[in-house]
Amino acid sequence: MSAANAAQDMFLKIDGIQGDSLDRAHAGEIDVLSWSWGATNSGTTQMGGGGSGKTTFNDLTITKFVDSSSPVLFANISTGKHIKTVTLTVRNTGQRPVDYYTLTLNEVIISAIALSANSGDSRINESVTLDFASYTYSFLPLKPDGTPKPAVITKFSILENKLL
Repeated sequence: MSAANAAQDMFLKIDGIQGDSLDRAHAGEIDVLSWSWGATNSGTTQMGGGGSGKTTFNDLTITKFVDSSSPVLFANISTGKHIKTVTLTVRNTGQRPVDYYTLTLNEVIISAIALSANSGDSRINESVTLDFASYTYSFLPLKPDGTPKPAVITKFSILENKLL
């Protein structure tokens, strides 16, 4: 299978919240089905000055199956409880699995939860959206043989609008 078509495993670790993952390296974390995150910048190069604007960061949204973390997540959104750290990890699969992508969020609140299911589904889907004050984004490039190169890391404070 080509690298473009390779499968991956995804996990979410939330301080103080137990998930149902049975994965040896991520036991007790939350198994993630999909996730989405990004940012936009209002800057433009189409007018004089070509200044940069302020970046707006999207909340991180993950999709998972309802599990034992679900009632606790709902309690947290209900009370507005702050979570110190949340870590999303993506691991490639194959002969040499490596956690190659890590996004660590700090000072997190749950900003949205949505549940969905169809009559033909075997499980209920849950979408959880997380707002945060800062992040650490780490990517581990892999050599052709699958072994890791040094990580590329960015840390940014959204509150202070600066690299850390």
